[in-house]
Amino acid sequence: MTYENNITNFQKTLGIFYGLGYNINRIIGAGIFNPDRIFTLVQSPGIALVLYAFCGIISLLGGLIYIELGIRSLPAGLGEQKYITDAYPNETNLGHVFSYVVIFIILPGAMVANSYNCAQYILFVFRGYFNNDYDVIAVIISVLILLVITSYHLASKKLPDIINQTLAFVKITSLIIISVIGLVRLAGTDSDNWINIFKTSSNFDAYGLGTYGNGLIQILYAYEGWNSANYLIEEIIMPDPNNLAYPSLILKYSSLISIAISFLLYFFTNAAFITVLGNGLTQNEDIPIALRFGKKLLPGTGENIMSIIVAISSFGSVSVMVFLFARIIKYAAETKFIPKISNYLNRFSNRNILAKQLWAQFGYCLILTLLFSIKTNCFIFSSDTSQYLAMLSHAACAWCLYILKRTLLDEMDKADNNKPFSIPKYIILIYFSMIILIIITSLFPPKYGDIEYLIPYIISWIATILGFIFWYYLNPKNRNEKSANENEETKDQVCELNISHNDEIKQNSAEIYELTLKTP
Repeated sequence: MTYENNITNFQKTLGIFYGLGYNINRIIGAGIFNPDRIFTLVQSPGIALVLYAFCGIISLLGGLIYIELGIRSLPAGLGEQKYITDAYPNETNLGHVFSYVVIFIILPGAMVANSYNCAQYILFVFRGYFNNDYDVIAVIISVLILLVITSYHLASKKLPDIINQTLAFVKITSLIIISVIGLVRLAGTDSDNWINIFKTSSNFDAYGLGTYGNGLIQILYAYEGWNSANYLIEEIIMPDPNNLAYPSLILKYSSLISIAISFLLYFFTNAAFITVLGNGLTQNEDIPIALRFGKKLLPGTGENIMSIIVAISSFGSVSVMVFLFARIIKYAAETKFIPKISNYLNRFSNRNILAKQLWAQFGYCLILTLLFSIKTNCFIFSSDTSQYLAMLSHAACAWCLYILKRTLLDEMDKADNNKPFSIPKYIILIYFSMIILIIITSLFPPKYGDIEYLIPYIISWIATILGFIFWYYLNPKNRNEKSANENEETKDQVCELNISHNDEIKQNSAEIYELTLKTP
């Protein structure tokens, strides 16, 4: 395997746009159009804008780490499961811990959140209001959205690619228009809305920590998806199978460019919201910020236009997640994640159309939609649970890269000076420390008496613990070691019994011999 850069510019451009489209379509979902909770939590538009910039930097650091992990996994392997397994080769299939949380919580949680959000905004166009109580119609539409997306992934391999690239273009165009409107309005009288934007009522106490910790979780959810290209490695048709430069270039540039684009779009979109709405952003209102923005620009039709844009954005994000989810299930099945189910999913499997995996994820998301919709806000509950677990997995993968660079692959790196991408260890440690700090501070309550916010985080920790238990008891090596230990214990017990029995026989024989001597 080599990293010789002998690829044509056309091949480079085509591959980078392919990865870029999937990354952008996954990143730009419902999060950027629903910043209401962040503004309400921090009570300051200016601080919220700073937090968006800070999370962009965190995402960039995470992207750098995942680029190197992805390149190290070439030519085979998929995502976090591969990275964790490579870092701990002596622990057979330790990456199945990640498979457990991503298959059962992270991706389905995000899919349910975005599909339900899409349904709500579609209904707003016809109703003119949001139903914050249990909404049967929204549940039905969200299930239909999942069914439609699953269906066109079943129908063809090229169709999802075309749809994903098209939706990515629509999203970028929409956010550019919003950003330009904000800049134009900023040049006029609306510039007064930037006065005192850093004024806040939040304090730097325990509740202040909880406020910023929870705010960062929600902003990072808006950025989530920058690692989507890492799951496309096995989909890339390489000009030369022995030359890894092509997939390496796609992974590197599509990840970095998508993070840079989303960072700029998020910053200027929020700046546009501040310019048009001012300090009214921090008020907890029934109408979301994006729709208030549209209403102020175009009374009567602006709300509906923004609602359609948000629905399209959420739909596109779900579409990418369906694509990724099926491939993660496929890879987990190939590595015997759940032996009996894995054998069934691998039977008659097709690389291009993963029918069983697609139907399996649809069925599971259907169940979660019915369960999560019991909550008054399905989007918040699902997205918080998904993102908290995603951050745990990102921290784990960062640590795995540190382990790989420090121990297992140092000699390989020295021998292969042509490796196209490598980051210093201190960047990994900085990113790891940031994520751990956010994970801890988010456990503090954002306000007095608010305990319900902890439920998604508790579920995340329980799921992680269950993942380790699940891995330990379903992994054949662990079962064999346990059986071997039990057999050794049994052998020792048998030996002890035999020794004891022999001692008794010897003692009885001695007593009989003495009696024989005494008998005349």
